[in-house]
Amino acid sequence: MKHERFLKRFGALAGAVLLAALFAGCAELFSAPSRAAAPKNPARTAAPTEAPAPSVSDAYRDEFTWKDKVECSYAIPKLDLESDTARSWNADVYERYYTELLEGTQYPFLEEEVGYPIYTEISYDWAVNGDVLSVWIRTRGDEGMDVLEPANFSVSTGEALTPAEVLGAAGETDAGFRERAREALCSAFWDRCGAALYTAPETAGPRESYAAALADTLSEENIDYAAPVLNGDGHLCAVGTVYFAEGGMTAVDVMVDLETYERSPYYAETVDGAY
Repeated sequence: MKHERFLKRFGALAGAVLLAALFAGCAELFSAPSRAAAPKNPARTAAPTEAPAPSVSDAYRDEFTWKDKVECSYAIPKLDLESDTARSWNADVYERYYTELLEGTQYPFLEEEVGYPIYTEISYDWAVNGDVLSVWIRTRGDEGMDVLEPANFSVSTGEALTPAEVLGAAGETDAGFRERAREALCSAFWDRCGAALYTAPETAGPRESYAAALADTLSEENIDYAAPVLNGDGHLCAVGTVYFAEGGMTAVDVMVDLETYERSPYYAETVDGAY
């Protein structure tokens, strides 16, 4: 690569340490502060020990300015859980977001005279509630379109949790979650599109485009895609996709706290409700 600053950042030494941290668990270059509750003191023995709190930390983190005009920030997570499932998830995430994206696409792309980075931001957040560790990765392109990748794991076993298991931990049923997620995604659609349709329908664009976007947002297939996670407040959240019509059909992923969100004042289940 032509950019020496990137070669220096991701030289052989840094790469070796990063891979060691990821696959061997021998070192951590960056550590995210744990949001897990402090473990209880163990029973006193001749050699008292305390198990580390489960957490998620950085497998990789960097910030730079692309071509002196686009600020980029990348943070790739790894699970600090001892299981084959967690190690496999860590390896897959690292492969997709670092090896394939940064080594295979991002840096050569920086040599181009025109264009933008594929992502301006890769970030993550996580929370531990009881035996549930939830983590979600957010990627954002130059137009601000978010994509969210959620996952849930058992703290005690390190295994992946099914949506039903997460909902059970939250005291919710699948039917109840679907109903709440559908309303939350509908509300998110109107939060984004309602003002234009209510106050300036003559300039908002074709009514049919908004109707199609709302129909896609509320489709059974899209509700099937919605995934549960537990946030840092212990609240059940829905991660799903909202479609909207702004210069053509597009979509953005959202994470809605089902315990605290407020229904949009423009809420309606059809576009006809906005007229």
